[in-house]
Amino acid sequence: MALLQFLLPSLFLFLFSILLIYRRQRQNHRRLPPSPPSFPILGHLHLLKPPIHRPLAAISAAHGPVVLLRFGSRPVLLVSSPSAAEECFTVHDVAFANRPRFLAGKILGYDFTAILWAPYGSHWRDLRRVTSVHLLAPGTLRASADLRSGEIRALARNLFLQQGAGSGGAPRRLDLKSTLFDLVCAIIEQLVVPLTGETPEQRLIVREMVTEGIRLSAAAANAGDYMPAFMRVAWRGLEKRLMRLRRRRDEFWGKLIVLHRERRQIQDNGGGGVDGEGRKTMMDVMLSLHNIDPERYTDDIIKGLMMTMFAAGTDTSAVTTEWAMSLMLNHPHVLEKAAAELDTTVGHKRPVSEDDLGNLPYLNCIIHETLRLYPAAPLLVPHETSKDCVVAGFDVSAGTMLLVNVWAIHRDAGLWDEPEKFKPERFMAGEAAEGYKFMPFGMGRRRCPGEGLAMRMVGLMLATFVQCFEWEKVSPEELDMTEGPGLSMPKVTPLEALYKPRQSMVPLLSQLDDDRILGALTCVSNSPLYDINGVLTKIYLQGRGCFCVPFKEKPTANGARTQCLRAPANQCLASEEPLLFPTVGDHRSAPLLLPTCSVSDTGTKHSPRLRRMASRADTENLELATPVQLKGTRTSIKVLSETEKKENIH
Repeated sequence: MALLQFLLPSLFLFLFSILLIYRRQRQNHRRLPPSPPSFPILGHLHLLKPPIHRPLAAISAAHGPVVLLRFGSRPVLLVSSPSAAEECFTVHDVAFANRPRFLAGKILGYDFTAILWAPYGSHWRDLRRVTSVHLLAPGTLRASADLRSGEIRALARNLFLQQGAGSGGAPRRLDLKSTLFDLVCAIIEQLVVPLTGETPEQRLIVREMVTEGIRLSAAAANAGDYMPAFMRVAWRGLEKRLMRLRRRRDEFWGKLIVLHRERRQIQDNGGGGVDGEGRKTMMDVMLSLHNIDPERYTDDIIKGLMMTMFAAGTDTSAVTTEWAMSLMLNHPHVLEKAAAELDTTVGHKRPVSEDDLGNLPYLNCIIHETLRLYPAAPLLVPHETSKDCVVAGFDVSAGTMLLVNVWAIHRDAGLWDEPEKFKPERFMAGEAAEGYKFMPFGMGRRRCPGEGLAMRMVGLMLATFVQCFEWEKVSPEELDMTEGPGLSMPKVTPLEALYKPRQSMVPLLSQLDDDRILGALTCVSNSPLYDINGVLTKIYLQGRGCFCVPFKEKPTANGARTQCLRAPANQCLASEEPLLFPTVGDHRSAPLLLPTCSVSDTGTKHSPRLRRMASRADTENLELATPVQLKGTRTSIKVLSETEKKENIH
């Protein structure tokens, strides 16, 4: 027994020594990337100062385009050259398709099941297929173009009215940062899950959750994720904040999922909910998939995908548009050239649309040059290698995090002519066509799937702003273009600018209310509403809302001029209470039952724009109910009998 007690520790020490010798010899034979001096425990974290893409660019300038760093206990491969980035995303695309496991991904990513945080594998491929085929495919984006244009035109109309509805007034000051963020949030909301009956409080909740999630998910700058022991002691507060946000999200999105399930059961539309124009929202698609495979498409998967769309789609698009406007304000000749292109291509008689974007090459050059100088994700989203590989001749171990500094690549003087200057024309000449020198949305399997949506939103927002308004700086000094901290690289100084309508666009801006503005209803009819003699005097509301109803002065078979009556603010009525409108001329009127609709407090949502059949013969033969599809809700329009008409009219 005594001999055994002596031999066992000796055997353990012998084997441990052999292992150490083997590992050291193996490391001596490996060719590791260059690495700057580091501190114990911290590694190279002491070198990182916000915004971190700048000190990382300085490290690459001093040590080469491929550098090995250590963030606490985590090895990090820093790449700052197109050739090395191309090797990572082509030759070793599968190896680098993983994501690092951060605390935010565990809590906010539902234990790394959300598409942004999920490791490469069958689950991620399935979610990628859902987003690419069902949600972000070119055909799907074309089908939802009017939603985006509607929100953007509504904002243009609001800005026009706030300024004084004319070009002769003084320019008005506008906080573009918050305006753009709210606009993009509203657009994403329409695509993901329109909040029927949305209140200002609900909108605020969504925006707060998005903002807080972005801030807490800044994983590449979160020291606690790189030092687990330090995390347990000093970063409990972060974990608690993440858990609070997770509970808040669960409660909010959980209620929406339950609500939409109930509506789908009532609608009984074959498993595909649609909005008022027949489009499927992300919620509809995911609930349909849940019905097919409830174990795969759980509520957590649905919530994670919806929040990823909000988080990834809002901040990046809003920030990019803010940078583009800032650059044009600092370079007025670029703004003038963009306006001239819009005048020539689109003109002044109609608002610019997404279909026009392909015919606006200079505007697209402005967007690309903005993304070159100020990429929305300057370090992309971190990757992690799942196996050993060789990059640029250097050995890289499995479990190494990959950071590609596209900000540094986009400003490399060896790749770009005068890289620090804002020159949209460089993209007209094809300067960015070669290699991997321009990749604001990443490359490889995990390239951002929302690139098409982002380019459409940014393009249409910029085009609308330039087409409709004149812009100038608040003060003569150049705008502060300092980059702030965060993975989306916001401006340190939020953009404020002065605007007023362009004289040539005043008539068009004055008419936009016919399409979207005057009626504050969030539902749009794509089926005719029926009345007698084309005049409405009394409408019953199911739900709560103020709105206006179009009517025809003289009913004709081929359609007459449509006008709009606006309900006074004090006639926002509760369910089943009548809303009275004045009678026009001597036409008799029939009260109708309006389906459930909700309103916006700002009056910038969809107007009813009700198309009605004016022929008396068309209405006389109708029974009590005629199906109409409004905002995906099957309901009915009630045409009263002659007796009911007399009772209700009098």
